[in-house]
Amino acid sequence: MKIRRLPLLIAILFTGCESSSQGELTGKLMALSDEARKEIGASVPPTGSVRDELDKIFDLAEKRVRGKSGHEIVAALNRLVFEELGFQREVQDDSIELMLLPYVVKNKRGSCLGLAALYLVIAERLDLEVRGILVPRHFFLRYRQRNIELLRQGEAMPDEWYRKTWRVPEKAAAYLRPLAEKELLAVFWFNMGNAYRVRGDHHRAKKIYQRVIGSFPEFAEAYANLGLLFQLQKDYPSAKRAYLRAQARQPDLPGLAENIQALKTNPGKDP
Repeated sequence: MKIRRLPLLIAILFTGCESSSQGELTGKLMALSDEARKEIGASVPPTGSVRDELDKIFDLAEKRVRGKSGHEIVAALNRLVFEELGFQREVQDDSIELMLLPYVVKNKRGSCLGLAALYLVIAERLDLEVRGILVPRHFFLRYRQRNIELLRQGEAMPDEWYRKTWRVPEKAAAYLRPLAEKELLAVFWFNMGNAYRVRGDHHRAKKIYQRVIGSFPEFAEAYANLGLLFQLQKDYPSAKRAYLRAQARQPDLPGLAENIQALKTNPGKDP
């Protein structure tokens, strides 16, 4: 039985000095982008080259939401990002660049995760409690009780739409809840791990998956991809432990049961 390479979250999402205007999250996303550019060769501009442009976006956002409250704030940000500034979604291209903040700012185009990065740093600047929400192979935002669907220009889609569209498992604790900042960043780093894995740097990918698990222990996909790397390295006991931990968190994770069965029946066969 052939070992399935588990579906990459990167297929939809896709993983320097700070200026005085940068917040903590902004700085961390910029640092991630710098690593992708230097270590993976991602075609993303240096973080310093987009600081002025990002500051202009922050200034515009402050003006557009001034005097507004509640859902009016989200409507104003949606108009700014998608109509006035012309940012576009990307759903076909799975390049890592599309989740990286400097690329999104410079090219006005991003994946759901890349557009989320832009919204989140704007929210950080405006002191708005916008939170990231994960579902299988997708990512969106929530402000208070209003969902912000970035692939539909910020439309407010109900939770039930996400459950049906993205087939959200009932008991998977990672999904459909606001993420803490460390969990949010773990999603970005998970995709960085995928990028390292694709280029054959399994050692670094494994380190990143382990780091992701430390920050987001309910994230089944990270255990599953870590298990795959252990299996490729013929460390079958470690692969089994990682797969079983993924299974405990999300039993129906696509490809996981097949990989576990393959490990039992033919552990030495490469995927």
